[in-house]
Amino acid sequence: MDEKKQISSEETEGSPRPEEKQTSIDSGEPEGQKQTADDSGEPEGQKQTADDSGETEGKKALPEKAGRGSRRKARKEKGGSFVRGIFTGALATLLILALVLGISVYSAGKGDSAVNPASYAKLMALEKIIKRYYYQDVDKDAMEKGMYKGIMEAMGDPYTEYYTAREYEDLMASMTGSFVGIGVSMTKTEDGKIKVVTVYDKSPAREAGMVSGDIIEKVGDQSTADLSLEDIVAKVRGQADSRVELTLRRADGREETLSVARRRIEIPSVSYRMAADGIGYVRIDQFSENTLKEYLAAMDDLKKQGMKGVIFDVRNNPGGMVTSVTDILNHILPEGTSVYMVDKEGKRTDYHTDGKDELKMPIAVLISKDSASAAEIFAGAIRDYHKGTLIGQTTFGKGIVQQTMRLADGSAVKITVSSYYTPNGESIHKKGIQPDVSMEDSDTKSTDTGTYDILKDNEVGRAIELLRDQLK
Repeated sequence: MDEKKQISSEETEGSPRPEEKQTSIDSGEPEGQKQTADDSGEPEGQKQTADDSGETEGKKALPEKAGRGSRRKARKEKGGSFVRGIFTGALATLLILALVLGISVYSAGKGDSAVNPASYAKLMALEKIIKRYYYQDVDKDAMEKGMYKGIMEAMGDPYTEYYTAREYEDLMASMTGSFVGIGVSMTKTEDGKIKVVTVYDKSPAREAGMVSGDIIEKVGDQSTADLSLEDIVAKVRGQADSRVELTLRRADGREETLSVARRRIEIPSVSYRMAADGIGYVRIDQFSENTLKEYLAAMDDLKKQGMKGVIFDVRNNPGGMVTSVTDILNHILPEGTSVYMVDKEGKRTDYHTDGKDELKMPIAVLISKDSASAAEIFAGAIRDYHKGTLIGQTTFGKGIVQQTMRLADGSAVKITVSSYYTPNGESIHKKGIQPDVSMEDSDTKSTDTGTYDILKDNEVGRAIELLRDQLK
């Protein structure tokens, strides 16, 4: 989606033959042949995400993590900054990857490939210089990982990246909503700060006093300023029953250090309640594997309680799996196209709704500047079919799709493969979706407990008023 990145904070090298494919709209995000809107993946098959998305220690993104949306920075580890400078160029790194993966080099000259004898010779020369002159010992594994990451970074695309086997496992965990962590989702802001987006109920983070909006300045004694979001996620996660020390910058400017327990987190992606007489409220935190099941259960319960109008809240939703959001839209929209993708060859792939389960009641959709990827597919489709009113702020603007391919050693690469378009043919990339009713973020947190209070939410209140008028 845009240059902002979300990944599950708690949880979320090779063979020339990918064993797994996944597609994310980010991530906006993509097992079997699943498509996701933020970043997802399955052990087998193909997923598409519209993504991102979150620390998410709790959030189930990169997808579209269908995560929101994701600006990635190269990691700095021992010898990392020097290695990055050498290997970010695709010329050398592509060659070494070919050698590691067992791909033969046939060309005697450069031709149109970065993988050639000349670049290999240059790479070997650089390695000799590092070994002989660099003032510290160099971590071989860090250098190798830096080469692979450098290849993907050379694309200049913040959503195209390399995952180690551990990083890939974390990504998958974030899409299922089960992992060992502290129970928060986080994002890296445009100015490089690590912001807590969501603190999940009954999580160790909530129990320790963390709230949405906290800025994480240190993990242990290490500053987050020069770390990628993935590095921070890895440091925050750990063994169950261990603890992590976090230095936070609070909304009032205070600095506070908390010791937070780690434990297995099970995070649902859908929560709901009756917001008013006849008006239901359904919040979707991320479009992940179990979201459709949770959505259908929520809607069934609310209908039994007499729901006649519904508020869908996708504020701060970073995206997730394309199949997740399109399956849900199949229970809302009339027959037609909910979203379509176009690849570099101009091939178009449509996602259709059959109209059999069209939701025939007044709808309001709450959106925010951090609604990205699959969340934007959701809002864009409802807008284009005139099925509901959008309330809030212009969304993030991530209109591209990633495919994640797992290699035989457990590592993976994610690469942007196509753009997606709303039913009316609009690309929202770097533009976002504008609300029908513009409103600023409301204060929905209790200062005492940090819990969500729907009765203090002015956007929910405006949606209730709007739906009541339509129900008259």
